[in-house]
Amino acid sequence: MAVIGAGTMGAGIAQVCAQAGWKTNLFDAFPEGLERGMKAIDAFWDKGIARGKTSVEQKQQWAANLHPISDMSEAVSNVDLVIEAVPEIPSLKHQIFADLGKMTKKDCILGTNTSSLSIKAIAHASGRPENVIGMHFFNPVPIMKLLELVKHDSCSEQTIAFAKAAGAAMGKTTILVEDIPGFATSRLGVVLGNEAIRMLADGVASAKDIDTAIMKLLELVKHDSCSEQTIAFAKAAGAAMGKTTILVEDIPGFATSRLGVVLGNEAIRMLADGVASAKDIDTAMVLGYKHPMGPLALTDLVGLDVRRDILLNLKQSFNDDSYTPHPLLEKLVAEGRLGKKSGKGIYDWTSGSAEETELP
Repeated sequence: MAVIGAGTMGAGIAQVCAQAGWKTNLFDAFPEGLERGMKAIDAFWDKGIARGKTSVEQKQQWAANLHPISDMSEAVSNVDLVIEAVPEIPSLKHQIFADLGKMTKKDCILGTNTSSLSIKAIAHASGRPENVIGMHFFNPVPIMKLLELVKHDSCSEQTIAFAKAAGAAMGKTTILVEDIPGFATSRLGVVLGNEAIRMLADGVASAKDIDTAIMKLLELVKHDSCSEQTIAFAKAAGAAMGKTTILVEDIPGFATSRLGVVLGNEAIRMLADGVASAKDIDTAMVLGYKHPMGPLALTDLVGLDVRRDILLNLKQSFNDDSYTPHPLLEKLVAEGRLGKKSGKGIYDWTSGSAEETELP
């Protein structure tokens, strides 16, 4: 296989491919970039040896699979898979794929690591779009377990199957999403990040407490008349319970509920839009952002009616239509599909665990 681009992402991708036992050609248009990429991989392996997680023998085996090549045609001419990892410049990616369409074997699978650009446009630049698929890795590539596969209208089933198998061989969990702007992970991430910035600007809580709000914690909510002694006592009590406490203002939604319902509402919108399956949307947040639970499963656990009511309260409190519950959420609540407590919501819980089911 071959990787185009030896930056942070490209070097990481080349590293996991070499570790999978594949002959891996790493190409970069700039000699100094190629050298930096190879040094970064070597340093990562050395760090693993120092920590006792990697043996010298393993490094030697992996290094034997890795080949820095300064000529792109030579790097890709006889490989089964090429993964492009160059900067997010559409014209640059289109030109590279036009060249790959001419330089590679006709059955070579071409992957792009883009996190936001149209896969369809990149694919058609190659002249054989059926062989092109989005392969969105996460940084640091050797550590993050998620691989987001993005299919477009012309992507063949064989290409999807090949990419899934390649991801598994790299030790990745793959999710499959449609070629819709933002895919799954970027779309969920920017919605969550934007709401967090809005909360920071509104003075809901400090940046660190907002960041901590998505983890296991005890949320302390202070009001205007709340004494410092009361706050100190509550913090000490939380610590004694083994909880990490955050302190937020008495503003509708506090921190955790506000972040949770916004993320959950966007996840429901994506599910309704057919971006990905419920389980793949949840996996995107669990593995891509290290959330303890996916937003759809969490919505089912909390209760769809509860989440709907919080959104309506936020909409009214802030006079902001961006908090309007998605029609699918309203429909599920109207049908009595309230989540785990009713046996069915976004998922079917009748077996005791979350199973995907048909939606209205």
